[in-house]
Amino acid sequence: MVVTENDPSGWSKGKNINGGPEAYFPQSYVEVVARPEMLVEVIHDFDPLNDQENLPDILTFLNLKVGEKILVTGTHMSGWWRGCLVKGGPEGYFPGDYASRVLASPMTDPLDSMRKVWGKPNKDGYLNLKIGILKRFSKRYCYLTAKELLYFNSEGHDPKKPAGTFALDRRCTVDIVDEKKGKFKIKAKRQALDCKGDPNYFNQWVDALRAVIEASSDL
Repeated sequence: MVVTENDPSGWSKGKNINGGPEAYFPQSYVEVVARPEMLVEVIHDFDPLNDQENLPDILTFLNLKVGEKILVTGTHMSGWWRGCLVKGGPEGYFPGDYASRVLASPMTDPLDSMRKVWGKPNKDGYLNLKIGILKRFSKRYCYLTAKELLYFNSEGHDPKKPAGTFALDRRCTVDIVDEKKGKFKIKAKRQALDCKGDPNYFNQWVDALRAVIEASSDL
């Protein structure tokens, strides 16, 4: 899915990379995996081994077939663009005029608005938080500042209206609950927040949270 517009209501507008019209979908149902400049479709075959001479061996060039779709990650005035085929494979260079049919142009980085409101995050990304009336784990976009952990329904949500916050100060602690499942808990004097992240990377969140708490103790 290439996102072309985000709305504070929690809905985004975009185009499925496999085809179909541009339409709206719930932001909480998707996760950002890349930020390409545009999605294009190949209009001429290109074989870098036969169609072009003297290409540098240290660079990767894409082999293109008409109808294939490319996520463009960079363009250049020379006419050579950089990107990767939607069907998979490495990122490489290709002649831009061989794929000039733009299917969708992604919107500007939605995190720019977050940074304008809250400043550069100590860490940000998605975590599963045990919130709500039923206290079930729900996936939320989390934004760690120097004073608190903010969470939103998605990264495209209105930055001025977080779904919730957890203030961090010297009285807080962060405890690992289940390392194999990536579970940890943030505790304050009168509240606690159960969190679950990727078991391979959740320690990055634990370290970042503890660093903020430690820094607050020095103030």
